Amino acid sequence: MNNTKTSIMSLSRLTQLSLRKKVNFLGLFIILLFSGILFVKVLPLLEAGKLEERRGKLRAVVNSVVSLVDHYERGLRKQSWKTDPTEPKTMEEAKALIIKNLRHMRYDKTEYFFILDGKGKMVMHPLKPELEGQYMMDTKGPKGETIFHDLVLNSQRDSEAFVSYIWQSKYSPLIFEPQTSYAKYYWAWDWIICSGVYTQDILDSMKEINYLSAGYVVVTSAVTIFILFIFVYFNLSKPLMNLLKGIEEIKKDNLDHKVESHYDDELGHITRQFNTMIENRKQSQEELVQLNASLETKVVQRTAELSETLQQVQELKVKQDGDYFLTSLLLTPLQSNGNEEGKNVKSQFFIKQFKQFTFRKWEAELGGDICMTDTIKLNNRHYLFFVNADAMGKSIQGAGGALIFGTSVKAALIRTKLGKSPTIQPEIWLKNLYHDLDELFTTFDGTMLISAVMGLIDEERGTVYFLNSEHPWPVLYRDAKASFITAENHLMKIGTPEKEYNRVQVILFELKEGDIFIAGSDGRDDIILEGTDDVNHDENLFLSIVEKSEADI
Repeated sequence: MNNTKTSIMSLSRLTQLSLRKKVNFLGLFIILLFSGILFVKVLPLLEAGKLEERRGKLRAVVNSVVSLVDHYERGLRKQSWKTDPTEPKTMEEAKALIIKNLRHMRYDKTEYFFILDGKGKMVMHPLKPELEGQYMMDTKGPKGETIFHDLVLNSQRDSEAFVSYIWQSKYSPLIFEPQTSYAKYYWAWDWIICSGVYTQDILDSMKEINYLSAGYVVVTSAVTIFILFIFVYFNLSKPLMNLLKGIEEIKKDNLDHKVESHYDDELGHITRQFNTMIENRKQSQEELVQLNASLETKVVQRTAELSETLQQVQELKVKQDGDYFLTSLLLTPLQSNGNEEGKNVKSQFFIKQFKQFTFRKWEAELGGDICMTDTIKLNNRHYLFFVNADAMGKSIQGAGGALIFGTSVKAALIRTKLGKSPTIQPEIWLKNLYHDLDELFTTFDGTMLISAVMGLIDEERGTVYFLNSEHPWPVLYRDAKASFITAENHLMKIGTPEKEYNRVQVILFELKEGDIFIAGSDGRDDIILEGTDDVNHDENLFLSIVEKSEADI
């Protein structure tokens, strides 16, 4: 017993240490990750933003000088000096005026402008006039930077250029600081107008920010680890110790033991489930004792109940099959092929419903698929009417939709025949039939939808008029090649609520001698690929099967 207690206590300590290490390591990892993002991404972006702000200011002041130069250039072209005597008369006067003004111009108290020409010669430098007239292309900075070479060539190539380098401090010739210069090329005078600013202050401020950030990270890490340590002890270690103690009590068959739960968190939920498990086990043991006392009686009783249930199920099955069979009988006369042996156009059916069943001695099938053909007369011309439809739902639900659909279509055909030879175009007759059916099925509020291909074929000319109401596209088999007959407009299912009719389109095409027109429901693509359990997802596979079978449905 002492060894068992020692083992459990040791396990408890190991569990506590492991959890503390994992949670503390996770907290430390999050802090390090945040620190890495701060120092690798955020602070460099802050520094880059400050440098870009400094560059924007530098570009603005140089462009203001360029604007002044451009003002004088446009004044020379317009001969402004004729109306304003203060304006320069020649380019030399304008250049001299610009040089005079820039030599004394300062911004930010100490920053200045200098000018180079397109060949790299110093035109004007306010602080080092001894450089004026010298070619600066080969002049290098303290670290070998080709400063003036880059300013001249890059600005001529891109119209403007930024160049960063190390240069003498404005406070002492013995101190070198990072500087960024901006050059703007003014092609009319072949001048490069330049100015530079020091960026050491930005680097110094960023260094201070880095030090402060590092200090904050260290303090935050220490506080976080301490908080995590306290959290792990009170929220993980103690509840786990209570659970381990409860497990030991169960080993000793002490089913009256309850584990205390003080928190409404995940461990508290586990503790309550643990107590429920103990209570259920205790109850199961009591029931098991009672069950063993009357096992034989219960077995007989349950067997009788099971036999009665099976008999009720069998009776319900027979009644259901009877309902199925009656419905299939009602559907049979609607599946009529009224043109199986037509003079110019013949029609054939192949129907395999979803539900296959046996009622007494009859084999039958039931589903929502329905095929119909008949002959009608419009404008003294004979037309073959055909429809292939599929009602939404399986078995009895689909069959109900097919019954209503078939009965409605039959009624429309009878009305047309009673009218002898209505003076109506086949397209209009087909659209009217679609609207009548849709209005009927819309009353079911979307619980009974029908997809269908239905149309008329002129038996003398071979012209086909048909509508596709969200049904698979028909296939034309001609000269041993199969292809889909498609159109841009694809009607929604019959009975779909809240749809517009102004886009109902009747599709027309001409049949030739020997053509075969195939209209099929979605079941035609439920092809099980040979050697696998996968259902076909290639729509063109059906076309290859039509060609291989020579359109034998």
